[in-house]
Amino acid sequence: MKSSLLPILLCLAAFCASCSKQMTEEEMLNFRSDISTAYDFNPPPIEQRQYDLPPGVKGRHVNPYTYSFVLDSDLKQFYQAGIDLRMKVLDNFYSQISGANFNNSDFSNQYRPLLAPNVRAEIRKYAKTNHDGDDLYMWQPFTPLPIVSKIYVRYQITYEGDDWFSITPMGDDTGVRLRVVLAGKNMMPVITELKNPAFDVNIAITDSKGVGKGYTLKQEWEYGVFNNKGYNNTYWNYVANIVYNTCNGHKADKGFITEAELLAFADRIERKRAQFLQDFCADLTAPNYTAPTFVQKYSGNLTTAISSALIETNKPTAANETLPSGLQVVLYGKELRPLVVGLSDETLGIDIHKNFDVHRNNLWYGISINKDK
Repeated sequence: MKSSLLPILLCLAAFCASCSKQMTEEEMLNFRSDISTAYDFNPPPIEQRQYDLPPGVKGRHVNPYTYSFVLDSDLKQFYQAGIDLRMKVLDNFYSQISGANFNNSDFSNQYRPLLAPNVRAEIRKYAKTNHDGDDLYMWQPFTPLPIVSKIYVRYQITYEGDDWFSITPMGDDTGVRLRVVLAGKNMMPVITELKNPAFDVNIAITDSKGVGKGYTLKQEWEYGVFNNKGYNNTYWNYVANIVYNTCNGHKADKGFITEAELLAFADRIERKRAQFLQDFCADLTAPNYTAPTFVQKYSGNLTTAISSALIETNKPTAANETLPSGLQVVLYGKELRPLVVGLSDETLGIDIHKNFDVHRNNLWYGISINKDK
């Protein structure tokens, strides 16, 4: 099989050996990655192009001439991009708090969406109780140093896992911990919990359903295939919507997705794909294999070209029980079902593959390749 640009090229021996295995704790930790990996500010670049609508398709309608899919590597990058996004927001947040020209009114207006309602209520209560309602002291709970001596303080921000971030002034061993989740259908950052032992502040979440839609970073940011630069911002929203809806963020009496839910989602997708590959290969090499029956069973998992090629050959593969030498499998549609876009099988005489340009376009869906005519 010829090489393609960023497809999922699957090695069958490896798949069949790991088909029914769930993520181990070690694999889960590897997926979460360590701090140095998660904060790679120079992830691999990816080609971006303006997407041209085919004739007859107008506006933001779903294009009937394309398959729309994501790569499993994108789910892992989405996880890391979510951490990176929150790190950037917190870095801006604390840089402005320690700025010499700090403007409390402008700062409050800008970062109100970053605070869940329970956090906003508690920091106002803190200012009223301890500083006669002076709005400047609303922000005291976010730093272990007196707010009036905050100028030019540099903060070290560290991701601890489970959506918790620690913020420590440089040269100080007293810190603040924030839980920053990804909220709303576009999964934007929201601070839902705060712990500041220096000022005896402990704000816990009270209503997980009403945390808000989150804070949108206005400045340009980019982590691999995800960013908010021009049309490409749509791809973050596309994947975020899939994760949010699949994890029932809009139904389970809460408006955000936790790290644990995101990791569990990725685990389910991996197990679903592994099971698909096991079943697919078993049926393809079964003694009673017939192309019509096989194609009918996997009609929702095969491109038109592969379905047609299988029907045209209709040769049994069970004679030598030879597995295909290669498959290209992507995650198709909003339900992320496995879609075979490439198949190489000497017994069947099939060598179909996709050389597609990977780009994130300005439509609702992610990567697109033309449907076979």
